[in-house]
Amino acid sequence: EKQHGVLYTNLVKVDEGSTTTTVMEAVQYLMDLQSIPKKRVLYGLAQHASDEKEKTALLLLSSKTLNGETLYEAFISRNAVSIGDLFSLFPSCTPTLETLLALLPSLPPRYYSVCCSPLEQMEEQDLFLRIAFAVVDFETPNLGRKFGMTTRYLETIASPLLASPDAAASSIPRVKLFSRGYAQIIGTEFHLPSNIKTPLILIGPGTGIAPFVGFIAHRRYQSLLAATEQTNKPRSESLSISEGTWRGGYEMERGDVGDGERMKKSDEATSGKEWPPIDVFFGCRCSTHDFLYREELTRFQSQGVVTNLFTAFSRSEEKKVYVQHRMKEEPIAARVSHLILEKSAAVYICGDGNAMAKDVQNALAEVLSQKFGGDIDAAKNYIDEMKEKRRMLIDIW
Repeated sequence: EKQHGVLYTNLVKVDEGSTTTTVMEAVQYLMDLQSIPKKRVLYGLAQHASDEKEKTALLLLSSKTLNGETLYEAFISRNAVSIGDLFSLFPSCTPTLETLLALLPSLPPRYYSVCCSPLEQMEEQDLFLRIAFAVVDFETPNLGRKFGMTTRYLETIASPLLASPDAAASSIPRVKLFSRGYAQIIGTEFHLPSNIKTPLILIGPGTGIAPFVGFIAHRRYQSLLAATEQTNKPRSESLSISEGTWRGGYEMERGDVGDGERMKKSDEATSGKEWPPIDVFFGCRCSTHDFLYREELTRFQSQGVVTNLFTAFSRSEEKKVYVQHRMKEEPIAARVSHLILEKSAAVYICGDGNAMAKDVQNALAEVLSQKFGGDIDAAKNYIDEMKEKRRMLIDIW
């Protein structure tokens, strides 16, 4: 308002064809002020710096010269300098609202994995949805402590509940959710096999374990319901409940998934049943600090739903150990090979996309190559075939 006479209540259009919104809403919910600026943004902002030294600095940071690239990496990248930080660091830079709307990227959506099963609703009074997230919180060399925008927001909402579980539900802020619509994106059908007897190998270090907690819970409920219905319905009908997508498609009424009392009786009646194999690989830095869903995974294992829980804690030993290292150990490697090649197991990989997914696939190729006479290329071709047949599904970020 002081610089350009724009009131926060003024109405603007962010994109052509979009509905009007207030300046305040556009800044709060549509502009991405927390991301690290690209060079074109720095160049555009430099045109609106009235101080010559600040303008020169912004132009240098935006340049593709050796000095510009070096300074960008050393200052912008290493300190995670955000667009919002720039306005504090270069106070003479006062672009117009129109310039900001044209230059700045839109606030991107955040995708989180659902870590519960829709069939769990039958044991609860209220509908619910669970997600897992790791709070982004780190120190920078020059700008102090930094936080992730969305995870910090979610942490702020969750903290009062962690401090006082009896906090009134009415005091909890509403959070808008949306479905990513995986079924409409070719190659991203990240859901359980329709056959509940298909063995599973679930590889999810860190927060990558989140969807698999939902997978395991869903497989447990599917198996229990199938066992219950088996005695009362023809086989073709009793197994029909196994078809379904884990991510998305939660539009169901309580009556669609049965009742908790029937599930309880089924659970008791099948306490000694033999479950289809589910092997889980989980990794984190320390077993005492960031072992996500330890209680749930341990309980699933004690119930027999999870056949094996293989863990890797990279900071607990002198030598760093990751999930890809564990699956190459014997007798684990022999079991992985047996499940994939002889039992037609489905393999799921979820988590960090920078290195983990590639390292895991290379480890799997090394393990499988032992059954192909040591031919690593033949093993990689087999993995490619698994992907084509949706026997290997990957969800990385």
